[in-house]
Amino acid sequence: MKKIILITTVLALSILASAQLVPRLETTIKIVNNKARIAVKAVGGPITGNPTGATFSVAIPVANAAASMTAPTIIDPTRIPPLFTIPIGNYSDATYEYFNLVYTSSTASVTFADGVEYELLELNFVGLPGSTSVTLVTLPDGNPSAPDAANNWYNFLEISGAIVSDPLNLFYQSATSGAPTQPGDYSAPPGIVGFVTSTSLITLPATFINFSGYKNGSKNTLLWATASESNNRGFEVLRSTDGTNYSSIGFVNSLAPAGTSTTNISYSFNDNSVAGNKQYYRLKQVDIDNRSKLSNIVLITGAKPLTLAIAGVFPNPANAEVNVIIDAPGRDNVTLVVTDIYGKNVKQRAANVETGSNTIPVDISALAKGSYLVKVLCKSSDCETAVSKFVKQ
Repeated sequence: MKKIILITTVLALSILASAQLVPRLETTIKIVNNKARIAVKAVGGPITGNPTGATFSVAIPVANAAASMTAPTIIDPTRIPPLFTIPIGNYSDATYEYFNLVYTSSTASVTFADGVEYELLELNFVGLPGSTSVTLVTLPDGNPSAPDAANNWYNFLEISGAIVSDPLNLFYQSATSGAPTQPGDYSAPPGIVGFVTSTSLITLPATFINFSGYKNGSKNTLLWATASESNNRGFEVLRSTDGTNYSSIGFVNSLAPAGTSTTNISYSFNDNSVAGNKQYYRLKQVDIDNRSKLSNIVLITGAKPLTLAIAGVFPNPANAEVNVIIDAPGRDNVTLVVTDIYGKNVKQRAANVETGSNTIPVDISALAKGSYLVKVLCKSSDCETAVSKFVKQ
């Protein structure tokens, strides 16, 4: 009898171990560079397949119901199909304002390596206050008062129609930068359970599209643009000769009516008192309530560039984020490609650049420690820069 019990126990443990090895896709929402990002991670083994059409829902507190969602930014276009229709329906209740997003299927096969976090999507809002939360919920029909019992699952990503991420048990805590997520229960009405929320989303009064600069004769010309502004007073222009100590050299008032706009606005500033061989610039965006936020850094070292090139990478070594300085001869759409020392692509990011020096941040928090190479590809003339090397600590 003891022998039979022992065999049964071993068999049960074997079955349990096998069940634990079934690959699954987990989801998180986190804060990176003051934006809410959605990321996924394969657990229990790699996952390969075609992303299929799915719908998922995003919610913000109902007190912010005047805010709107604009098209999300695709961070990793190699692993998520071109999106998006938003919203396919939105709904407010006593707690949340809901937005539904949908994407269509993809014919390309993608692979998620086991245990690797992939940031896929960045959420964009217009008209949010200084601090709020963003929540993923199980409301694909956008109406919690009349849920569809057969289809009320939240699926951020669905692979080959079989492997899905859902809110009941497939959330994880991000070990990288940004606010961690907390799974919980949303129980009104009954039957809809499971959500994950960021602890805080800090939305700047002004959303920058780009910030660049170039030497223009005896002066330096700075250019920047915003996609949206809310209660924005304007921009203080800061300059440094060592990249550490900055002083104010001017202020540019917001061109948005009453400091608020949902359309692109372009700005420029001329520094007529240039000194030294290197000039570092950054903007201090100041809102009407005197809250402020610093922009990326622009470094100007010489004449207006004639070819696309990487002028530098900093900090190096880096831990969570590395900044790539791109000298561009004109406005262009570029792609930054990060490879390991064997030439395998491990990260890429699309960006818009303007004439002159542009600083583009790249999140490397999910990369393993080691040496990497970065290059820039441009869209206008199929050009490619030489590679620059950086070290992930």
